[in-house]
Amino acid sequence: MNSAPSSALSSPKILEEVLELITHFNSCQTFSQLEAEIEDRLLPFLDCQSAFYGWTDRDIYQVEWIGGPGVPDEDLPGVQSALSQFPLIHLLRNKYLDTASVEGDVSSAEFSERMKEFLLENFSSPEEVPEYYRSMQGACVAVSRAENYLIMGVARSKGEPFDAAESDLFQLIFPHLANCFRNLNFRERFAKFYEFMKSLTDTSRAVALVDGDLRILFFNDRFHELFELPLWEKIPEELEKVFSGRDQNKLFQRENSPDHIELPFFTLPQGVFRLTAHPVYPDAGETNPCWHLGLEQASDPYHKMNALSEKAGLTWREMEICCLIHDGLGKDEIGARLGISPHTVRTHLKKVHKKLNVNTRTQLVAYLNQLVHNA
Repeated sequence: MNSAPSSALSSPKILEEVLELITHFNSCQTFSQLEAEIEDRLLPFLDCQSAFYGWTDRDIYQVEWIGGPGVPDEDLPGVQSALSQFPLIHLLRNKYLDTASVEGDVSSAEFSERMKEFLLENFSSPEEVPEYYRSMQGACVAVSRAENYLIMGVARSKGEPFDAAESDLFQLIFPHLANCFRNLNFRERFAKFYEFMKSLTDTSRAVALVDGDLRILFFNDRFHELFELPLWEKIPEELEKVFSGRDQNKLFQRENSPDHIELPFFTLPQGVFRLTAHPVYPDAGETNPCWHLGLEQASDPYHKMNALSEKAGLTWREMEICCLIHDGLGKDEIGARLGISPHTVRTHLKKVHKKLNVNTRTQLVAYLNQLVHNA
């Protein structure tokens, strides 16, 4: 697009092209795809030969380079090292503008003078000056001072400087590009975090992180194999029952919350598991607490103890209590683990003693030890 008319923004054809550009940008799944769209579509549309972009601080004193389609490889080091002092960026910083362009905010003659000063200040000899800077005829630079500050410029090495309509077009397109960069940055960081978390949880144990509404924030491969649920879905109904009847508010108050919930024998359609759920409290901000959920296939000797105890007519809850008694926990600790009162634990134990024909805790532990030994 050579010299865009001053009515460019009201032209249906131009606006249609802008919408098509934005659609292509939004469809990109990676930075490399977005860079290809910028090079193949945006630069020809604005009649430019190159672009550069990077993350920056609020006052544009540091620029973390992301990319520069059209910038020659041999010029990249010099362009990157001096970019934060580029004249139009200097103008954005000092006048606190959002967009600056040659002719729009500074005349071609003034830009040429600023470029001379810029080159003298940043390069010790003419031979060190990148050809990219020498050949620049015009440029337009924009900065997004929203979260994750992004700066981007498009430049011409031939042709006329930017006119007002072309500057307006770039200013219209840039916020959409900035959103694409932010979304891709979030997606890339999340993918790295997710892969890192999966590597830490590469185990036969099924692991998931769920929020206070019991929606899945993260799961490892084993958890996904068991339940085949996508992220953000609620955990299966069978697992929800673990939390039903418990006061969620109290569970997430540090002074009232048990260290964790532990169910030695938890039956699912996929088998019998040892289930644990730990409250996770973020250190800062207003992020809601979460649950770290773990499921491990019940195995010998506990699995066989479960089967043998079932033959004695013990209920699911009574078998849980037996397992925790075998692990050496007292009534209060068992109540905290299972979310029930010590009085309820005592009631269950009386029934266990009667069913197993034992009279004391010592006899019960001996009985359980015998089950484990036989297993």
